[in-house]
Amino acid sequence: MKRLISIVGPVLTDRPGASKRTRPTFFVIALALVAAMPVYAQRGAGRGGPPPAAREAAALDLTGNWVSVVVEDWKWRMVTPKKGVYDSLPLNASAELYVLVRNATVINGAGVPPYVADIGIAASRRVRDTDGQRQVQITTTIDDMGDLRTLGSLRTIDATGMTAVPLVNEKAEAGQIVDLPEWKTQQSATIAVGQPGRLMLLKPAGEPGKYQVELVLK
Repeated sequence: MKRLISIVGPVLTDRPGASKRTRPTFFVIALALVAAMPVYAQRGAGRGGPPPAAREAAALDLTGNWVSVVVEDWKWRMVTPKKGVYDSLPLNASAELYVLVRNATVINGAGVPPYVADIGIAASRRVRDTDGQRQVQITTTIDDMGDLRTLGSLRTIDATGMTAVPLVNEKAEAGQIVDLPEWKTQQSATIAVGQPGRLMLLKPAGEPGKYQVELVLK
């Protein structure tokens, strides 16, 4: 430190035109250098040590898994609606799920092996323009999946022994006999959080390899 002052001091204070006003500047610079030296040494960048890795030298560690969940309600979560805007209204004030499908074997349409889970579907009212007229319609979204025994719902469906598959055929209706989708096949629609709550519940039919549509949820 004394050696640093002996070198830097004359340069700042003894140069031509220097005055007493320049001396505070010298002490500020010297103090800043002294404060930085311990931090630089602690990070392994001192004499004889290798330079620190970028992650170690960063002031903040922002590594990790960043997930952006974008659903149709993202605008109303980020932007405060103007007065009088009612394009989206909650279906009920109790925060309960609209439909809760319990104990279904899920083929989610994304190439994932079948698994058993509850499917929680939320709903909201939306104003749509249909043939020039504004109409209120119900839009459903898969809000949660997993073990949802502690959640309430306006409607609960016991899907034990049934298989939940994405609704890819708009003409599908209850009572139809269909083939069970191959779980390895990628579907145009999936059963996942944030996706529309459109699915079918299938139960085994009398014919081997055939399934009957028990319920269609849209």
